[in-house]
Amino acid sequence: MNAASRDSAARNIVWSAGRSVRCDHGLVTELPSGAFVEVSSTPECSVRDAFEQWEHLLSNTLVPVSVAPVGGDSFFGRARFTAFDQLAVSSFRSSGLFVRRSARQVAQSEGEFLSVMLVSQGRALIEHGGRSVEGRPGTMVLFSTGMPYAMQLAVPATAMVVVQVPMAVALESSGLTPDRLSAVIDVPLRGAAGVVAQYLRGLCRLSGDDVQRATVLGAPSIDLLSGVVSLAVDAEPSDESARELAKQQVEHFIRTNYADPALTVDDIARACHLSRRSLFRLFRHTDDRAAMMLRRVRVERARELLSAKPFQPIAAIGYACGFRTERQFYRVFRQETGQTPGEYRASRQGRQ
Repeated sequence: MNAASRDSAARNIVWSAGRSVRCDHGLVTELPSGAFVEVSSTPECSVRDAFEQWEHLLSNTLVPVSVAPVGGDSFFGRARFTAFDQLAVSSFRSSGLFVRRSARQVAQSEGEFLSVMLVSQGRALIEHGGRSVEGRPGTMVLFSTGMPYAMQLAVPATAMVVVQVPMAVALESSGLTPDRLSAVIDVPLRGAAGVVAQYLRGLCRLSGDDVQRATVLGAPSIDLLSGVVSLAVDAEPSDESARELAKQQVEHFIRTNYADPALTVDDIARACHLSRRSLFRLFRHTDDRAAMMLRRVRVERARELLSAKPFQPIAAIGYACGFRTERQFYRVFRQETGQTPGEYRASRQGRQ
């Protein structure tokens, strides 16, 4: 790349306001947490130069890799990277390309990571440890960066969220041995894996808007991931991992089904594959219980509707939030907030 093309390439890198990206001869060599970067070929920046930029971006935010075009006469790529204490979450969307991590790049890298890939658009075919897996919407793919691999991203575009955890942390948290993660694993996004995938995608979206809050919410991610990893390799999850995963399942089910007035604690336990006793023990060290969580979620939703829909009858709001009767709605709402639904609505209208 000559000096002129380097200048053009440098101008072609776009990043979020207020966050700088260090460039070396027009190449991204350091991406600060929370930054957004866009790279694309233009009349002034060739496809080859754009690929070189993208290769440096991937190598300096994930692990060292080599990239090559799959086809086409143009290229674009967008990325956002957020680093937490022991976790990095990135979102990528790009034209089709071929990614390769060689044995030499593995040997020259510092540290090994567990990579978790969630494809939301397109396809990503990965060959790793003698096994081929297709990452696609509806699946989670887990693999180690401590081994060579090759990945092909489909044209015209593939989008994904990538989560990376130091392998030592993942092994300690899940209780697994390194040989259990020696090959790529694909996990259908059903049950617990689906709940964790939704959590990670939400964390990625939040990190783009509010890094500080995302950092707080990122703390349980290690335990949640370790539970999924353990389940994926048919191992027994560690106690802490299993509890965190089960709690997330319970809360997700409640937030999805709170409007059903017939929903009971037995229904929640059965849907989450728990006995009633196990469900009770799951929350025994907290101030919450499944029944209390259900009541709290219903009241939270009622508060939202009372503020957002000032002309909707109060009884109708109660029914929409899963309360059997208007009397039950008034009683529970007052216990939780110290006000009747009507008093709460009036107080909110007075502030507007």
